Amino acid sequence: MKITIQNLGPIRAAEIPLSRLLVFVGFNNTGKSFAAASIHALLSRFARDDSFVQYGRTSLRLNELDPEMTEAANSLMGSKSRVKFDTLQPDLQRFFADHLNESLTRYAWSLIPEIERVTATEATELRRRRLGKAPRSAFRLDFDRPQWGIRIGLGAHRNSMQIRHPEIESVWNELSASRWRQIQLRTRRFQGASRRGQFHLREILRELNFACFQEMPAATSYLPAARSGLMQSQKALSGAIIRQSSLAGIRAMNIPALSGVVAEFLGNLTELEIEPRGDFEHQAERLESELLDGEIVLQEARNSLEVYYKTPVGAYPLSRTSSMISEIAPIVLYLRNIVQTDEMLIIEEPEAHLHPSAQIVLARILVELVNSGLIVALTTHSEYFLQQLSNSMLAAAMPDDTASIAGYLDVEQLDTYAVSAYRFEPSADGTVVEQIPTDRSGIPNASFERVAERLYDEMVVFERRLSNGS
Repeated sequence: MKITIQNLGPIRAAEIPLSRLLVFVGFNNTGKSFAAASIHALLSRFARDDSFVQYGRTSLRLNELDPEMTEAANSLMGSKSRVKFDTLQPDLQRFFADHLNESLTRYAWSLIPEIERVTATEATELRRRRLGKAPRSAFRLDFDRPQWGIRIGLGAHRNSMQIRHPEIESVWNELSASRWRQIQLRTRRFQGASRRGQFHLREILRELNFACFQEMPAATSYLPAARSGLMQSQKALSGAIIRQSSLAGIRAMNIPALSGVVAEFLGNLTELEIEPRGDFEHQAERLESELLDGEIVLQEARNSLEVYYKTPVGAYPLSRTSSMISEIAPIVLYLRNIVQTDEMLIIEEPEAHLHPSAQIVLARILVELVNSGLIVALTTHSEYFLQQLSNSMLAAAMPDDTASIAGYLDVEQLDTYAVSAYRFEPSADGTVVEQIPTDRSGIPNASFERVAERLYDEMVVFERRLSNGS
């Protein structure tokens, strides 16, 4: 699938196909964080959308099936393998097509408030303006399997929606044999023989919905750039918000608006549980042992859980630890308690407050996460971080045991096909996002090279003058 951003925020044009690892590089204030937040907004709604289990009008139609449709539904239950779409009764074909179109339309329109929530900005205010004029502004989602898409146009007075609906037969053909067997199994377990045919149709509709989104991550989580400060002040922030919320309906509340990514982050911290729920405990332990020389733990404190940094000599609240600890702690907590396989974790500047030696360790662990089933998107300004990713790609290209001799585990080697890197290039007309060609030698970045060349040229001038003066 591909996400397109056109004339929104600081970005003039961006086309970003999803991959297992997305890397955004470029100068400050070019839109990397905006692009990352936009991706989060466009993808995260799927995980929270209840239209896939709460069918609304579809449930009413299921209850009002005529006898012929009910008989057709019952006949589907007897098939051990998925039947061909063209053998379905025409009314049943239309029923599936109408439901799918309605569901995708409802989903598409739900994205606009989601974008506003994540960015804490009205959609119309996201449009780029040049010389008093506002060019056409839009988000687009394009899916390959099955082929369909959404275009969200943001206008000055009203928003528009264009949906390229999938062919219902192509969606039907995406139902695998295993998915069909699961539908049949759930139907057989359903209590209530008189409505089993209706339940069977509902389960098919549910799988058709999910088939349209199979290229999406199962869920997305976002670690904002301000996570270190938020971690250190989380207790105070939460307390202030709770105290203010208790006055709701009594007097005007003075709670500042938070962007969706910050609000989600704080919300996730308050909902952590002591028992790990994530799929990446091993990688969390690697971060603790190789970077922190201690553990990130949750301890009971005044009827709530607080995050502590635990060492052999004692446990300390994050407000009393270094900035490196409070930068890495959220990553540890998310791996241990929140993110699951086939989900996406978006991290702004994972290298922040880390010494270069720590940056390369973190980069190798992120490569391991990608190889272990986590989808990762990140922004970075670090040449060391980028070079480590490139070295992991080189290690994967070695024909013999060179990589293992150099100390690279198999899970720390990165296949080129899993990586997509993008350079955010500023211009007078807005940022243009360009895909960086990658190969087995890694991810080149001309912006770092330009800075290095400028510093080198300055050094040569100074040294020559010193030499001439002596």
